[in-house]
Amino acid sequence: MTVEELMNLTIKLVKENIAEIEKYNKASEDVMVSMQVSKERNEILNSISSNIRILTNHNIPLLNLHHSLLEFYKKYKTCINEKENITPITESSNTSNTENENNNNNFRQECLIKTIQGIMELNSNHPLIGDAYFIDDFMKECIKREEYEKCATIKSILINKE
Repeated sequence: MTVEELMNLTIKLVKENIAEIEKYNKASEDVMVSMQVSKERNEILNSISSNIRILTNHNIPLLNLHHSLLEFYKKYKTCINEKENITPITESSNTSNTENENNNNNFRQECLIKTIQGIMELNSNHPLIGDAYFIDDFMKECIKREEYEKCATIKSILINKE
């Protein structure tokens, strides 16, 4: 599933929950109009209210996830688009392993250049922070450029990630 598909899924789920909330609101209005004040009416309204709270509580993390995905997508759009265009290695794939490996290396190289140049932020959300080859190449390049503070930054990120 791509980042865009995941963002679309979160919005779809939120919209579905909102539609249900609207149905519960309508049902609540109907109950208030059609029933006299009673214990039964209060129990029905409390149940409806509880269902609305549950759906609202489901939407909060979905919206937070959507926001995080959107920020991630904006920040790493170029690399994400390239990575998503790489054909995954499967048994039925006609693409050779060498070609996939070359695509992954190209993606890694572009992200490396952008990270060193400061175009991509080096933090725990970096798309290649868990890639040992990327980290190795990044450290070698930083040492070559005598940018030791970047080595310390990646070391700190990796230690905090454990």
